[in-house]
Amino acid sequence: MELRHLRYYVMLADTLNFTRAAQRLFITQSTLSHQIIQLEQELATPLLNRSGRAVHLTSAGQLFKSHAMLILRQAESAKTAVDELGNLKRGLLNIGTVHSFNHSVLLPVVSRFMQMYPAVRVTIEETSTSRIEAGLVDGTFDFGATVAPVQSSELEMEVLLKEDYVVVVRKMHPLANRKRIRFSDLSNVPLAMLTPSFATRRIVDLYFEVSKLAPLIRFESNSIEVVLDQVNRSDLVSILPLSAIATRKGFLSVRFSGTGPNRTCGLCWLRSGHRSAAALVLADMIRASYAGDTA
Repeated sequence: MELRHLRYYVMLADTLNFTRAAQRLFITQSTLSHQIIQLEQELATPLLNRSGRAVHLTSAGQLFKSHAMLILRQAESAKTAVDELGNLKRGLLNIGTVHSFNHSVLLPVVSRFMQMYPAVRVTIEETSTSRIEAGLVDGTFDFGATVAPVQSSELEMEVLLKEDYVVVVRKMHPLANRKRIRFSDLSNVPLAMLTPSFATRRIVDLYFEVSKLAPLIRFESNSIEVVLDQVNRSDLVSILPLSAIATRKGFLSVRFSGTGPNRTCGLCWLRSGHRSAAALVLADMIRASYAGDTA
């Protein structure tokens, strides 16, 4: 059994049509038919039900397709790893990141990375922690820049920093002249917050719960930009990590007196997944950026 047998079979299983599959594979229909028969003979079981022009997968065919696709992905991953070894002349790098990590750290580092390795195409998806975890497990992302803890046992977290939350207000807000504020003072202050699908929000919810306080949430959004727009246009305030407004003008941050919520951020990887050369180099640059900030 060779990889070409698997490629031919997966294409046929996808199209369920010998003519169309052969055209997409740039081979003759008779060649494709012969290769599939060879495969069935080697497996000693039919993979297809052939009735006239119609083609359907048998139960064995369905099972074999999923295994064949996995083998082809692993073969492609192995080829990519060998191609990348020792150089970064080409490649793709897909990263899932939470919003504040993206703007405060990731974008400046990625800019330097792209100047150093212009042939590597980088895609950044700014999304929720749950989506980042799902993307790491299904192979969409090479690594994630996210918030601890991770929920899946298939993932591992590399901690880079612990970050305090602050109260975010517009410059003309009554709280703007405060140097510090107690967390309990926010129980009656109307809030604009991220939706609970974000770990950044859930950390605040948990802190309210532990403090036996009920937040007065007046506005929610799945976008920090929209949340901050509401803060800027109204007397609503938000509770966000300091990095969320680090590069934004027009907002003030009020720190908590005593204790307040905080979060742990870092890089997230699939435990058993392949780590491309591009991913490892960029991760090293991110680590170096944090080491420089804390030096």
